[in-house]
Amino acid sequence: MNFIAPNITPLPTDDTGAIIDLRAQDQQQLLNVDHPADEAGYRFLKASTTARLGLGRVGTRYTTHSVLRLRADHAAARDAVWTDVSTNFIEQQGFVPFQSVCESESEYLTRPDRGRQLSADTLKRVQALYPTNPRVLIAVGDGLSSAAIEANVADVIPAITQGLALDHLTIGPIPFIRFARVGTEDYLGEATQADVVCLLIGERPAGNC
Repeated sequence: MNFIAPNITPLPTDDTGAIIDLRAQDQQQLLNVDHPADEAGYRFLKASTTARLGLGRVGTRYTTHSVLRLRADHAAARDAVWTDVSTNFIEQQGFVPFQSVCESESEYLTRPDRGRQLSADTLKRVQALYPTNPRVLIAVGDGLSSAAIEANVADVIPAITQGLALDHLTIGPIPFIRFARVGTEDYLGEATQADVVCLLIGERPAGNC
């Protein structure tokens, strides 16, 4: 009886032979489907959405590459949700740390209502940061992605600051809210009587394939 080895597409490697991190690839640029009837239309469709289009198949199953990419994206999403924004990052940015009434990641994920709330003591500490009512209050919340905060907020805040300066507006201390939901901005606004509250909050990552 002759054994026929399955046709397995090797994983992509770099010049050293090391396997390339799947998440480092722009999946919207990969074809993934053999001999599409309309390649140009297919590529245009992939570029117009973040949905996982054209995963390819082997028989009735997804390709190994597509399955591994899905698992890699899922793992990255879990890491982003369950990992805290580092204390060093908060200190380097000069944020003033606070926390919602949630006491753990599990409570934060299962009780969104508590992630929106700030305790009376926390609100008093926030009020102490602003002797006068601010025109614009910028705050940062970890939300569902610590990775998004650490990757973007250091660039976003200076851009916002420069834009406000064009209208002769300045910002004061920036609170950082751990276990934050979007609704915490209502508490911040009520406590400080700010004209505008801008909460920069991490959103869960979405992988493309």
